[in-house]
Amino acid sequence: MTFDIQKGETVIYLGPSGCGKTTTLRLTNRLESITRGTVKMNGQDVMEMDTVQLRRQMGYVIQDIGLFPNKTIADNIAVVPKLLNWEHKKIAERVDELLTMVRLDPDIFRSRYPAELSGGQQQRVGVTRGLAADPEIVMMDEPFGAIDLINREQIQDEFLRLQERNSICFRRWPKHCWKKRALKSKSRAV
Repeated sequence: MTFDIQKGETVIYLGPSGCGKTTTLRLTNRLESITRGTVKMNGQDVMEMDTVQLRRQMGYVIQDIGLFPNKTIADNIAVVPKLLNWEHKKIAERVDELLTMVRLDPDIFRSRYPAELSGGQQQRVGVTRGLAADPEIVMMDEPFGAIDLINREQIQDEFLRLQERNSICFRRWPKHCWKKRALKSKSRAV
């Protein structure tokens, strides 16, 4: 497969189960090794980049959410900003901004633990963690599956606003979601 993705563009991978959508995302941030071909980010082969630095430049929202059960919601969201040595005030502001974006009241949810949230709420926190460090590239693997329809549509609208700020999102959305969103944004399906 060969294609370019421009800054601010959303690409939605479509295909049957087992065709390589998740593998493509995992190859992009080197969670799996590339055995043939190349994946480039800003013109540089990802295999030549420092793996840790590469991953810190990307947001990645996984299918299985992957929240740390021993960390509060605020600490789960703040993982990468802390690794990047952001100031505490900036991290706290970003956590509250993202919780608000996904319709979770920061005053209520900031200090809770993942086990205290519903599956849909956990998935929303997983999405915020992928966005926390304001990465240029955000890869999402079915990020909205467990979110109820009303919140899903509102959150997807927020992603369209993020895209206007030049974020790039690789998304694997269910068909019923991407068709409507693709009409509103600079999106294409691959």
